[in-house]
Amino acid sequence: LVDTNGAIAFDIDSGLIAYHKNGAWYKFSDNTDISAGVITGLMFSVKTDNVGTSSDTSFTLPLVTGQTYNFVVEWGDGSQDTITSDTPVTHDYTSAGTYDIIITGDCPGIIFNNGGDKEKLVEVTDMSDLSYGSDATGAFLGCNKVLFESGLTPPDTSATTIFRWFFKDCDLMV
Repeated sequence: LVDTNGAIAFDIDSGLIAYHKNGAWYKFSDNTDISAGVITGLMFSVKTDNVGTSSDTSFTLPLVTGQTYNFVVEWGDGSQDTITSDTPVTHDYTSAGTYDIIITGDCPGIIFNNGGDKEKLVEVTDMSDLSYGSDATGAFLGCNKVLFESGLTPPDTSATTIFRWFFKDCDLMV
């Protein structure tokens, strides 16, 4: 969800229509504040049996060496981990499939740089809670199977001065 005054969201499953005003989300039908139930963060989907460096039942999250991380990752299979290290994190699933991952907290960048599990990333729906330092070279380079949804909240790039190949070879941008 885009946290901007005037933004509107529609939940297909429930039929809920909501609007954003002054830092909160409200139901259109009765103006009830529903902010507590709204999930934002870095949200994306992976297909574990696409080509990558991890196994057909795994996904490796490519973290940036030297950055300070403190986030919770919900892996889409009912499990979650708190990440405080800059070491790439591999999660093993019980079976191959497509999983929706949500990251909330301080995540100062993920960099695929045309390697790792770049082809396992298949959709990005929200990039809030993702930020980059001065150099974001190759962030999504080579992620040629990923669909970036239109209207997604972008990452915080206010400190970024180098964007070289940030979305290079991301052929499915909408």
